[in-house]
Amino acid sequence: MNASVTTIADLAVLGVVQRSSVQPDHIRSAVKGMFPDEWLPTAGVVNAAVERAVSVGHLSVRHSGSLEITIDTTDAGRAQFRALLLTDPGDALSPAVRALEAMQFCFLDLADTRTARKVLNRIRRRTKQRLMALRRRTQQCPHAGRYASLWISMETRRLETSAQLINLVCSDVEHEVKDAGSTVAIS
Repeated sequence: MNASVTTIADLAVLGVVQRSSVQPDHIRSAVKGMFPDEWLPTAGVVNAAVERAVSVGHLSVRHSGSLEITIDTTDAGRAQFRALLLTDPGDALSPAVRALEAMQFCFLDLADTRTARKVLNRIRRRTKQRLMALRRRTQQCPHAGRYASLWISMETRRLETSAQLINLVCSDVEHEVKDAGSTVAIS
């Protein structure tokens, strides 16, 4: 799957609206401020995602009061949000993939435990793959000067730290799943 601007924008918009009704201006500002180093959408991209979600029934528009407009998620929007969380961006590493993975990770607080576990396991697997690939590339690095070594060291540590933290979170989620399973069995 390709991490398209449409997929990223749709996930961002649906994610912002998952917890409560929001005004359109809040959606635009929240989405634009999410991951500015990886993905900085224009207002037009965000507005198009909102319009797309409304047109397919993922969001509903409510007019309250004189001119106040609020936007809510629908049941179909919650299902689409889950599907977008589970979207596999593929193995290629690009700013779009990094933005999608970061967004998926951050929105896991709004997901059920099974969805969180699937996404976390995929991100964990990808992080390990990226770390192994970096180590293979650095063994073949033709130049091992001071600055190249510094960059290699920083990138290795970033990936190792990410892998460690993701492993901790995955472990917590596994305990939650086991605890939920034992609670259901007792009931």
